[in-house]
Amino acid sequence: MNRFIFSLLSFLFVINYSFSQTWSAVAGAPTALRFDDIYFVNDSIGWAVNNNGLVYKANVRSKTWNPQLTTRTYNRSVEFLDDTTGFVGTISSAVYKTSDAGMSWKRIDSRFPVAVPAVCGMSHRGDTIVMVGSYFASPYVNRSFDRGKTWTYTDMSSLASGLVDTWFKSKDTIFVSGNGVDGRGIVLRSADTGKTWKEVTTPNTVPTSWGWKFIFPTPSVGYVSLEEVDINDNYLSTKTRILKTTNGGRSWNLIDTNIGKNIDIQGIGFINANHGWIGGNSQGMYETKDGGSTWKLVNNYENMDRFFPVNKNTYYFSGTTIFQLNGLITGIDPPPFIPAHSLEIYPNPANLECKAKVTFDKATMATISLRDITGRPMKEIYRGQVDAGEHIYDIELKEVEAGEYVIYLLTNERFLGKKLIKLKK
Repeated sequence: MNRFIFSLLSFLFVINYSFSQTWSAVAGAPTALRFDDIYFVNDSIGWAVNNNGLVYKANVRSKTWNPQLTTRTYNRSVEFLDDTTGFVGTISSAVYKTSDAGMSWKRIDSRFPVAVPAVCGMSHRGDTIVMVGSYFASPYVNRSFDRGKTWTYTDMSSLASGLVDTWFKSKDTIFVSGNGVDGRGIVLRSADTGKTWKEVTTPNTVPTSWGWKFIFPTPSVGYVSLEEVDINDNYLSTKTRILKTTNGGRSWNLIDTNIGKNIDIQGIGFINANHGWIGGNSQGMYETKDGGSTWKLVNNYENMDRFFPVNKNTYYFSGTTIFQLNGLITGIDPPPFIPAHSLEIYPNPANLECKAKVTFDKATMATISLRDITGRPMKEIYRGQVDAGEHIYDIELKEVEAGEYVIYLLTNERFLGKKLIKLKK
């Protein structure tokens, strides 16, 4: 649906959902490590993409989920302009388009002026669609004003080191989220349909973090989940925080939640200005009723990513399956936490070189990089698909000045890092 329309509907029907509700798995929905994105054209018909390279078309009423496309890579994003024309983005150069509701798909990335490493987020208004990426490298905005026939590419490396999501708020106003050139989680705003961009986050946003997913429940109030890198291998070492705007996105402020630990937040959704949910990779889903100040754990769902509002009565959330909002809930005890993956650096301190030993508990997409202590990117060490098990990566330090740095591991399951001390030569 048009996301601007959702903001108006939420504003008009705020009273309808003033009571607590719960999320339950949609009948017949498939399961996976994670469904990164969903898009519904009405309260029953939609599409879902997952880490296994599958694109499903859903008919919720008939409880059918039919696989329509296998991309043979990690699917990251999906967007439909109407009930027939849609796009699928992957964590590779492959981008697909359908003009017949998914009966057939064709690769269209050869039409792009510049090859893109991944499409992490998409949004549209009318015939105009915006694609952004990637969370790990080469930040860009790709725009098409003719339903994907031709494209205009904008290099965003002067403002960001990576981009994750986008929200088309009005005819001319577009937002993108990601990681700034200095390592902070950021939001960028364009008031001319993507020609020029300006950062609108406050300077005190968190170092070593990514602005992840958008939601605007009203025309003036919006939220962005803020995923922070854990540099001490301990989720209690950092907080869970979000970004919030109350002036339509012209400025965004940092909100510290009362959760008391880092839940590795990615998914975020609100049904009005005050009532919403956030979900971490493996830390459960939390609910707020006061605009994000206080939160309560309400279920143990994992890998939550995309909240999708269809109308004032229908809301979906993607995670290990597809969930729908309904019923009542009172809260539960926190789940046991088992962190995904591990990272060791040795020797540390180091002089001319060191090694990163990474143990992956499952196959995934991984990026390993060297950043300064504030989170500013310096050097990419590895990027690509990895199998489960132990992997060793050599890190060259000859040209690195003495001081403190951080080795980052970015995966779809977890962001983490280890401090590295570089000795004098």
